[in-house]
Amino acid sequence: SLIGWKAGSDYEIYMTTNGGINWTQQYLFRNGIVLSGIIDISMINKDTLWGVGGLIYTNPGYRPIIHKTTNGGLNWGYQLLDTGITVPFRYIQFINAKNGWSYSLNSGVHTKTGGNDTTIYTNIKQISNEIPDDYQLLQNYPNPFNPVTIIEFQIRKTSFVRLSVYDITGKHISDLVNKNLTRGEYSSEFNATNLPSGIYFYALIINGKTIDTKKMILLK
Repeated sequence: SLIGWKAGSDYEIYMTTNGGINWTQQYLFRNGIVLSGIIDISMINKDTLWGVGGLIYTNPGYRPIIHKTTNGGLNWGYQLLDTGITVPFRYIQFINAKNGWSYSLNSGVHTKTGGNDTTIYTNIKQISNEIPDDYQLLQNYPNPFNPVTIIEFQIRKTSFVRLSVYDITGKHISDLVNKNLTRGEYSSEFNATNLPSGIYFYALIINGKTIDTKKMILLK
């Protein structure tokens, strides 16, 4: 009854945790070629939301994207759909976790699998494909930070990787990475706009085993 989101013609998205008394802007993942943002949203639950309104430029033209968050908007990624549609979707509606529609005025798409048949592009990027000697989690920078920091890590072979963030009580905040990655060096951006100042921890988990945990300080 207290948590909600709003989006509109300004292509931005805001969240409230106190029934609309205050609203905090959430930030979408950008990679330099994504245009505009979110103008319509569909909520599966308090953690999983979909949003439409954006485009991405790929040679030879533009393609619509669908934004998604699985942690209540702490991090947003997007799906790049393989369609011939070249205009942004304006509406999106899911009737349950699997079945949803996204459409503009005269064309659209439908999923029966919760959108899992396409890749979610997130704020993780590979910075080197050289073979590291071992798995390694590096200290975030800057630290202290406000509100964005970068976390880098290395994996020595293809593995299922989780990069998880926790507060000082041990409560799970979000997974910045939760997927199979090939060997190499990676960086991930953590945006703590909606979190209070304090001490947080992040852990590198490889194939279900925690490799290392480090501390970071959010100072607003």
